[in-house]
Parts: sequence; structure tokens; C-alpha cells
Amino acid sequence: MPKPILAFHSGGIETIPVGRRMSMTDCHVPEHANQVARVEPQLLALKDALDRHKASIQADIQGLEPEFVLVFEIVGRRSDFYKAAEKAGMEWMFDVDSVQPADDDFYELGKDRVRTDKDVQEKLYLTMTNQKSMDQLLSLWDKYCRNENFDYGYAVFKDVFSHLRSVRRWEASDRLEETTVSALNRILEEEFESIRFEIELWYRQDEAKRKAQRDFVASVIKDCGGKVVNETIYSSIGFHGIIAECPSDEIRRMITDSGYPLLALDAVKFIKPSGQTATRITNPTDIKDSQSCDDANPTKDPVIALFDGLPLANHALLANRIIINDPDDFESSYTASQRQHGTGMSSLIIHGDLHKKFAALDSYLYVRPIMKPDKYGYESVPSDRLFVDILHQAVMEIVNEPTLSTIRIINISIGDSTKPFAYALSPEAKMLDYLSEKYNLLFIVSAGNNLDYIETQYTKQQFCGLTVEQKQKAVYENVWNTLQNRKILSPSESINAVTVAGSYSDNAQPPYYGHQLPILEGYPAPYSRFGPGYKNAIKPDMINNGGRLGYSFSSIMNDDPAELKAVITSSSSGVGQGVASPNNPTAQINTCGTSNATALTSRLCAEYLDVLRRNELLSIPNTYEAIALKAMLIHSCSWGLIGKDLKNNYVPNVPRRKRAETLKWIGYGYPDKDFSSFCTDQRVTVMGYGELNSGQQTKFSFPLPNCLIAQAVKKRLTITLAWMSPIAPNNKNYKLAELLFSVDNHKLIVEKKQNSDENTSRRGTVQHEVFEGETASTYVSGSNIEIVVQCKKSSTIQSPVKFVLMATLEVAPEYNLPIYQEVEELVRAQVRIS
Repeated sequence: MPKPILAFHSGGIETIPVGRRMSMTDCHVPEHANQVARVEPQLLALKDALDRHKASIQADIQGLEPEFVLVFEIVGRRSDFYKAAEKAGMEWMFDVDSVQPADDDFYELGKDRVRTDKDVQEKLYLTMTNQKSMDQLLSLWDKYCRNENFDYGYAVFKDVFSHLRSVRRWEASDRLEETTVSALNRILEEEFESIRFEIELWYRQDEAKRKAQRDFVASVIKDCGGKVVNETIYSSIGFHGIIAECPSDEIRRMITDSGYPLLALDAVKFIKPSGQTATRITNPTDIKDSQSCDDANPTKDPVIALFDGLPLANHALLANRIIINDPDDFESSYTASQRQHGTGMSSLIIHGDLHKKFAALDSYLYVRPIMKPDKYGYESVPSDRLFVDILHQAVMEIVNEPTLSTIRIINISIGDSTKPFAYALSPEAKMLDYLSEKYNLLFIVSAGNNLDYIETQYTKQQFCGLTVEQKQKAVYENVWNTLQNRKILSPSESINAVTVAGSYSDNAQPPYYGHQLPILEGYPAPYSRFGPGYKNAIKPDMINNGGRLGYSFSSIMNDDPAELKAVITSSSSGVGQGVASPNNPTAQINTCGTSNATALTSRLCAEYLDVLRRNELLSIPNTYEAIALKAMLIHSCSWGLIGKDLKNNYVPNVPRRKRAETLKWIGYGYPDKDFSSFCTDQRVTVMGYGELNSGQQTKFSFPLPNCLIAQAVKKRLTITLAWMSPIAPNNKNYKLAELLFSVDNHKLIVEKKQNSDENTSRRGTVQHEVFEGETASTYVSGSNIEIVVQCKKSSTIQSPVKFVLMATLEVAPEYNLPIYQEVEELVRAQVRIS
């Protein structure tokens, strides 16, 4: 019989004791004379560039001083460079972690100070530099060249110069990336007279500077025959962006000429196509009628918000179950049959995969359309609005409406194909981070899909003769060889959101019509994109059922290479998850993708929220609910047999990297709904919550049951800590709240750590660790596992950081040990004593 989750009793809050500093990896740098010879030409070239730039600035642009962004590529990490750069008159823009191959100048040293083959850890520091700060930089460099002492506050520059690999300007190739060029070329093929695109400007703290650079950029756009369509500024995330429109001929010039006027503007950070957060509108074939739903209509207020396309409100599976808020009147742009993605996602959230009967969601689903049909045949974010602006507006509509105060989960099953995550957080991800922490909301975001052709080493005839395991091996080999094209899409790199990958799983039992199904059921789908996330945090966070996708061969000849292409036509036949279709009020088709996996994850969160609100033992305040859902979701995840097989047999890397590489695809693994919903006789879960200021810690005691003493049985301890971090978008430390748990005496019952890597799991806003063991436990009655939660000391944290902690101890059911009963009694005793 299911048993309720128990409540932790936490100890008092105390200051984190001072510990010893960790030693840093040593790095070889060039001799002083060699370093001077390397770097001086770069700095002199920059001075000449600034002088030329000063001469080219138009005299009639008021308030615009000659300046540009410098990129310092520094080996190692100089945490004090931020303040030193500001003291030298530079305005901080952002910084990026980087890893580069070693060379004869810079390489890592081992303990015996012998050169190793490790890659070199680097950091790119970007600063806005004007004439005065450039002169200061050159003056400091002159002191370095002469080996003179540096004045107080500038000594860090001596270390910076000795570790400086290169210093350069932010260039045209930085502003216009390869993914952007490819997307613009695809748009140009449509032969439209003009094209809209986004320009992200460097965010300036000074309002006058923001206006001056905006006016200057607008004048250049006008000179190029274009116009500014829209402008957005958000100081909360350090963002300044505009949407511009230029003739197609000008766009062709821009992507072929690195000296194009817009690409030469130092105020420009990035240029991206507009309206690329989109899903293709297809023409479904072989539509069938869905089974009628006899579940009662919802009676509860909405807990999930879906930001997507407009659904077909009168579909039999959606009628009287959704609340649509369409303040921008996107409905007027849709025909009924075009309402595909929103209808499908609404169906999955409410009913799950229609190929299997699930109870309908008992709360209303709130739907806010943020896409509409465009001229390219997609449902997309409107080209005259910035995605970040629409996200902010949609969330504030929820926050400012009292009747929607019950919403805790926001589903975003779309991504921007021109913004695969590389190093810099997108404004959309920053917006999700800011809003989630400020308003107690959990964003569930899809990792994104990749439908590129899959090349194999076989001919078509050979491939057809392979087993499914051999086909999977061949497909995964291509996937791993093309990881650079398979990075997660914006805004899924958000540090506070839960990012979902897709597995090759559905409940369809159809005829296959000759399509290749080259992946075993439940394994990661080839279309699912890869992490890692910001600063190598675990992304995606988890993987859920995304549906199977059929593949066909690109060639009809048996001796041709076996190149697979995705079959993306919508149909009720074949594989995939069953969803409502807008073609008629009872239509059903099959679809797949990380969008589907995300919708099913949001549905799971709604079930967890119901568990949370019904459990009288926990008494979780509503201000902690979003964090608790995040903890419950990740706590339920594990690699299982599939994850272990993936790591051992399909991840092509050196053994010490296999775990880290597997995390990039499936994160913490597959969810088990029951694991975070209830306990059993042999499995007990305890949940606690609290808040910590900078430099504080608190302790949670997990009482150990007497029935495990001297028992040589297989045991597992799972611990999950979740929080929402405030952000500092213009500071070198973007994630302000660094929380972590430590458990020093877990070896009382378990020894081995499974699945995740301790250091990697601490880089995001969830720490999830699994310990296993089967040796006889030797603790004495009354022993506890002490879990200490800490908030790392930081001067930038202005208010307490909320967190939720979960811990589960379990043994296999066949051992018939009363784990839950004994822990429950001990937990109640803790409360009585306190």
C-alpha cells in the first residue's frame, strides 16, 4: 500500500566553517621575453584599430565615443580580473569558460611538474574599451615589459599578461555565426523582397550610451535601405535588442562580406534571423478518429501554462478543458487545420499518449499562444517581436492575474534553431532564469530536435541485414561524430529550468510500412539534442518518452551508402505518440519529438503538485512549490539499465569520459513517477525545505532503521537538492546562488556513487546523487546520515535562497525489511524531541 512522503526536521542555521583551499592545477606559461614578443604586436594592432575607429566616427552622432569590445583569452581563471578591469576604466560585458588544446606555450603540468596531455582550461573575458582605458592598458603593459611593480589595485594585470594567450576585438565572425548564415540563406531561397532579423546590442548600464549606440545602429540600418521594426530593453537580464528589416539584396551582401557596415559596428553583439522559434506546418495523411474521453471535466484551477501555438479549442479531447488567453489575436492568423503544435501539446499534457488510456488532467490547462503561421509554412514567434519580449509579456500576464495564481509549471516545447547553445546564454534563457526565481515558477523546456541526415558506414543492402542493435550502433556513431550540430537550442540552456530530452518510446502498435526503426525502444532518440549547459552544467536534465520516428533511405540503390532521412509526415499510421489533430474535432495523428517529451514531463509535474498539496505531513509553503516540483522530478530520475548500457557500449570515448558524455544526452536519466509520489514498506523518502543566506549552512538528519544493521543486502540512497538561483547578468558570476549538500557518513550503509559526477552535478541548480552498496551495515542503533546543505559565501546574494532537499533509502522488496515503518517512527521522534 502506498505510504506518504515524510518530512525532514532540519537543524539550526550556522555559519559555514572555514576550510582549507583547494590547490589549483598548475599551468606552464611562456618565459617573460617570449610572452612580450607574442602579445605586444596584438596590443599595438588594437591601438591602431581604435585610432582608425575614432577617425571614422561621424561627428554628428552625439554622445557616441569611439570604443570597442576586447576579448581577453586568458589561460586559467583570474577571479580578480573583473575588479581590476573596471579600475582600468573598462566596462565588463561577460565572460566565457573555454577549453583549448595545449601548445608549446601553454600546457598543464602534473604533480611532478611534467607536461601532461590535458586540454588547457581558459576563460574569455569581454570588456568594452575606450581610448582612455586602452591607454591605461598599454601603460600597464609597458610596466609588464619592463618588469616594474604595479600600483595598488592593478597587480592582477601582471598575472593576466603572463597568462594571456591572445587579445583581440569582437569581430564580424563573432557577430554573425555559421548557424545564422545558414538560416539566412534558407530564407533568401524564398525570394522575398525584404527580411527581418534581430540585432542584439551590447547592453550598456548608462542610459545615454544605450540611446547613442541605438541611434547610431539605426542610422546604419537606414543607410542600408532598412528600418528598425521594434526595440526591447530589459535591465533585469542586461538585454538590449532590436528587430530590423532590410532588402534581401542587403542580406546577401551581409552574409558574404565581413566588412558589411552592420557587421563592423562595435555596438553589435549578435545578429540572428527573426521568427526562427518555429515548428513546421504539415499536411497530415491517414487521419483517424480519436477515442472519446469519458473522464469528468476538470474542476481545479490551472497549474500548467502552455506557451505554444493556438490549439483547436473545440476538439473533442480539449473542449471544456483549456483556458485560452490570446491578447495579441493570433487566432485571426490561423485556419483551423494550421493549429497543429498547440493542439498536439495540449493533448499530451491533458491525456498523455492517446495510444494508452491515462486519466485526463483534473485541472484546466492555461494556454497562451506565442506563435502564429508565418509566410514560410511554419508556426513561429512573430517576426516583428523578440521572443524574449513575448516570454516576458506572457509570464507577467499570469503573475498579474489573481485567478492564475495556482500556476506553477510553464511548458515551453519550442526552441530557436539559430541559437544552439555554445558558450553565451541567450536572452531567452536569462529571462526564464530571472522570472522563475522571482515568481516561483518552474519552466519545463524541450532540448530541441535535429533531423539531419544520418550517414552510416554501410551500404543500403548491408544496413537492412543488420540487427537492431547493430543499426543502433551505426546511427549513434554518426550522432556522436556530429555533436557540434546537435547542441541544445535556446532557451533550454536556462540554469533554473528543467530541460527535457526525448527517448525513442511510444505506445503505438502499427504496421511499419517499410520505414526503418533503427533504435531500440526506450533508448535516446537520434533527433534529441545534446548538452552540456552553461559552464558545463548537466543539460538536458532528464529524458522522457518522445516517440519513435521512422526513417527512410535517401537513395533507392542497394549499393549506395545507407544514409537515413527522417520521415516527418504526420499520420495516424506508423510510429509515434497519439495526439489530437486540428484537421477535424475528433482527429488523431502520431507525432514525436522532444516537444512531446516536455509536454509529458509537465503533465507529470502536475501529478507531483497534487501529491505535494495533499500531503499534510510536508506542509510545503506555496512559495516553495516550484522548487519542490523540480526536486521531485529530478529525484525520480535514474539511468536504469538503458543508461548503463548506453555508457558502456554506445558512448565512444575514453573510459574516464564515458559518464560525462552520457550525461550530455540523458542527464540524470528517466523519471519513475511512483518514486517521488509515494513510499513503500521497503522504500522511504523524506523531504525538507528551508532558506539560507550567503555563507550559511543547515543540517538534516536521516535516521537509519535498525532492520538494516548487519544486513548484507543491496541498498540505494538517493539525495536531491534543488533551488532557483537569482542571476547577475552583467556580473562575472551569473549564477549568484551556489548551493550544495555533503554527506560524509553515507558509507554507514552504501559505498559507490552512481550515474552523475559530483563536480558536474554541482554546476547547475540541482544536485542529484545516487549511492549504492550491498555490504553489511555496521552502524549502531540511533545512527543518522547527516546531510549538510550549504550556501556558498558570496557578497552578491542580497536575500535568502530557498531550497528543497529529498532523500530516499530503499532495498529490494523481496527482502521484506520494514524500512518505512522504522524510519517513520524515528522521524516522529525527532519532531517530538525538537
